Amino acid sequence: MEHESKEVRVQISPNPQGPMKYLVFLVLGTLALFLLVGAKSELKRDDDMPNTISTSASASRSVKPDTAIASFSIRKENASLEIARNEVSTLSTKVVDFLKKEGVAEKDIRSTSYNIYPQESYDSRPCVLNSGASIACPPRPTTKTFVVETTYEVKMRDLDKVGSLIAGVSESGVNQISSLRFTLDDATMEKLRAEARDEAIRKAQEKAKILARSLNVRLDDLVNFSEGGGEQPIYYDRSFGKGGMMEASSAPAPSIAVGENEIVSSVTLVYEID
Repeated sequence: MEHESKEVRVQISPNPQGPMKYLVFLVLGTLALFLLVGAKSELKRDDDMPNTISTSASASRSVKPDTAIASFSIRKENASLEIARNEVSTLSTKVVDFLKKEGVAEKDIRSTSYNIYPQESYDSRPCVLNSGASIACPPRPTTKTFVVETTYEVKMRDLDKVGSLIAGVSESGVNQISSLRFTLDDATMEKLRAEARDEAIRKAQEKAKILARSLNVRLDDLVNFSEGGGEQPIYYDRSFGKGGMMEASSAPAPSIAVGENEIVSSVTLVYEID
């Protein structure tokens, strides 16, 4: 009897989806753990934030200013650039010499700008309708000139002489005065600002104590401080003639009202509370 033998072979192939599935589970698990840790950390930070209250107060000091600052210009226009430039240079020297003669220190006279630019003017006469329905237009020449102007800023520390100084510079060649303001020297300004700040802090501290008692809490450390405010000067600004500027050459010596300046300090205090 013959036996027939057969060879049986078993082949096992790796499942390509197996390792990938475990890798996906690992990534998802890591991401979930990261989000959980982040949420716990955020909750912890929120729990650690201190309770606070804030109060604000302001104080001021009023004082008569001790310094006047004027801005004025010398402007000349001419068909010749050289002539316009020389006129401005001559008048500038005359104005500066006058200020020094009147006791204004050289350090208090500052040139802030010097400009040269061309200017063209056009003949704008309309055309005329003649008899026979003909239209006659006049020749329209263009006139070109040059403008030269220089601007100075001057500090005047003797307020009793401000009016006469303004009149004097106008007679010496200044033809435009754009502003005049009153302020304080740096040392006086800082002294008054410090006094106003100290008073504002005391007011804010007292308000914080009252607020804490009303809320039945206890003030702890000061955790933040901020300050604002500044000087509120009085401006002298009158308009005579062109461009909203005083035409100094035609104005008499002005009567100047100095008034007072106010130095303001506004503070905010932030306290931790228990």
